[in-house]
Amino acid sequence: MADTKRLEIMKRAHDAALAYDGRIKMASIDYYDEVRGRVIANSEGLYLSDELPIIFFIVQTLGVGAATSHMGRERLSRHSGIEMFDDLKPEDAARTAARESIAMLEAKDAPAGQMDVVMQNGWGGVLVHEAVGHPLEGDNISRETGVFVGRLGQKVASPKFTMVDDGSLPNARGTTNFDDEGTAMKRNVLIQDGTLVKYMTDILSAKQIGMERTGNGRRESFRYIPIVRMTNTFIENGTDKPADILASTPSGIYVQSLSGGSVNPTDGVFNFTCREAYLIENGTKTTPVKGATLIGNCLDVIQNIDAVGDDLAFGPGICGKGQSAEVDAGQPTVRIRGITVGGSRAR
Repeated sequence: MADTKRLEIMKRAHDAALAYDGRIKMASIDYYDEVRGRVIANSEGLYLSDELPIIFFIVQTLGVGAATSHMGRERLSRHSGIEMFDDLKPEDAARTAARESIAMLEAKDAPAGQMDVVMQNGWGGVLVHEAVGHPLEGDNISRETGVFVGRLGQKVASPKFTMVDDGSLPNARGTTNFDDEGTAMKRNVLIQDGTLVKYMTDILSAKQIGMERTGNGRRESFRYIPIVRMTNTFIENGTDKPADILASTPSGIYVQSLSGGSVNPTDGVFNFTCREAYLIENGTKTTPVKGATLIGNCLDVIQNIDAVGDDLAFGPGICGKGQSAEVDAGQPTVRIRGITVGGSRAR
C-alpha cells in the first residue's frame, strides 16, 4: 500500500510536468524516505534515543527549444511522513520546475561587471550558508581559520543583516530533537543587526574556544565522528517589501535560483552559478539571462546588503563537509549593492 502511494505521488508530479508545456521533453522524479533511529550515550551520563521520519522529493524537468535546452529543478523535504504531500503538492513542485525550464529557453547571454543584485527569497540562502555559515563553525574558529576569527562583538555586516542557525524549527529538514552528541538543538543568532555575536559549536570546539554548546555537533551516521555542522541557516526577516526592493533598483540582475558554487573558507571568496536569473531594467524584472555567476567576498556581500524583505522562505539541501548532512537554507528577498557578476558579454 505504501509503495502504491509513493508511485502515485511520483506519477502526479511526472504528469503535471509534461502537461505544463509541449517543450517539456523529460521529467525526472526522485523520491526518498526513511525513518532514522538514533541512540546516544556518553561519559557524562547521557542516554538518549529517538526516531524521526524524513522525506526528500526532487523534480527535474528538461525544456527543449529551437537551439537550446534548460533543466529546471524543485525540491521538497521535511521531517514528516507521506502526509507532507497534503500540504506540499507534488503537482506544484512539478509546475515550478517546468516553469523555470520554459522561461530559461528565452535566456540571453548574461552581462558581466559590477552591478546590484536582487536575490529572491528561498534557496538563495545557500550563498550565506556557504560563504558566511561555514566560516562561523567552531572548528574553523578553533583552528584560527577564516575571516571571522577574533571578530566577536564587532560589526561585520550591514545593520539590516541578522543571520540565524535554528535546529528547532518544527519539521524542517535540518531539525532534530537533539544533535548527534545529545545537545538540545535551539535557535542561535550568529550575527545580530550586523554584529557578530556567536559561533556554532560542538562539544570539542566549545571547549577549545571557551563557548557554550550550540547543538551543532552532527554526523552523517554512526560510521562518522560528530563535527560542527549547520542545521537550518537563514537571513532573518527584514521590514522591506519585496516589490519595493525591485522597484527601487534601476538596473542589475535578479537572481531567482542558484545552482552550484565554491567557497574558500580561509578568505571567504566565493563563486556561485545562477540557475535562473533576469535583467533588472528600470525597476522591473525583464529578460532572462544565462551564464551568470556571482563572485565576491563574504564580508563585502553582507556589508553591502541594503534591503531585506519580509518574505523569509527556505529551500532544502545536502551540505557536504567530508560527510553529508540534511540542511535548510533560507532568506527573504535581499538586495546586494555592487557585487561582481560574471557573464559572457559586456554590459
